[in-house]
Amino acid sequence: MTDTLHARVLAALRGVAHPAKGDVLTAGLVRDLAVTDAGEVSFTFLLGRDDPATLVRQVRKAVEGVAGVEPPARKQVMLQLMPVALKYLPITATGTIAFGVTMYLYLGQLNPAVLFGSVKFLLIFAALLIVLAMFTFGILVVMRTALKIKTHLEEPKCEHMPLVGAMQKLFARGQVVVFAIGMAVVGLMVVASHL
Repeated sequence: MTDTLHARVLAALRGVAHPAKGDVLTAGLVRDLAVTDAGEVSFTFLLGRDDPATLVRQVRKAVEGVAGVEPPARKQVMLQLMPVALKYLPITATGTIAFGVTMYLYLGQLNPAVLFGSVKFLLIFAALLIVLAMFTFGILVVMRTALKIKTHLEEPKCEHMPLVGAMQKLFARGQVVVFAIGMAVVGLMVVASHL
């Protein structure tokens, strides 16, 4: 696969036109090209004083557009962030829920008439239920997707990057949903504090 991928990378580089010298390969701007089985591409790009600076972006875009090439920066960032998210988000969420329940019970003085007898405490209770639902959604969708992404990114030769891309979109959408629900909870708490 390396030879095929190498050939596709060369073809992509030949497709980047140099205004005065044909393409970037013919112009001699690309040196030390290396392509691994994992889809990692590295090379030295020699941009001269008279060369347009936009060639850098065009070359990067051309190489990253080749099927099988994994953009190293995105992969490395994801590999660094996933363990942090997987480790600390559940701990933080659990602590927040525990604190919220404790405060709810403390402010209501463990008195069922107070806890369930006023609009203020019913709003706080509703906010706690929404937070529990958000935590469940986060664990079932967001965290499970993050684990799958991490597994694929750790493979030395992952050949289903479109699937990983789809999972990254699901992960991002899940974060937006959690954020929106969090804002709803904040809204409930603000309303409850004014009652």
